Amino acid sequence: SRITFSELLSETIKKASQPTTSTGGTNPQQMGSGVGIAGIAPNMAQGNIVNTGNPLDMAIVVAIKQISLATKSKVIAEFVTNTEIKDKLQELGIDYAQGYGIAKPILINHLFKLVDIKSLNKPAANN
Repeated sequence: SRITFSELLSETIKKASQPTTSTGGTNPQQMGSGVGIAGIAPNMAQGNIVNTGNPLDMAIVVAIKQISLATKSKVIAEFVTNTEIKDKLQELGIDYAQGYGIAKPILINHLFKLVDIKSLNKPAANN
């Protein structure tokens, strides 16, 4: 998360001055009295999947899968870091997974050597 602070009280002691032909201008001099929190911007970025041992976490994944079935959509698990997580996701019927537990990232030029480019232009089969 990111916190933004604001000044609670300040007073200008000396005003700013304009530049002259021989010197630059000066900034105003201010004296303040404390700061307050103006706002908090939460960071809701995806974190790594971690086996917490908490049954609620597993229930959330199961619920997401159930929602995907009801809406005829697919579920993609990100940051799959190991075989244990990959196997559990497969057991739960998660549709897709990506992360170091599946494969390490490779250069796109190497990927194109592994994949038949022509097959990428064909419509996907409905599963």
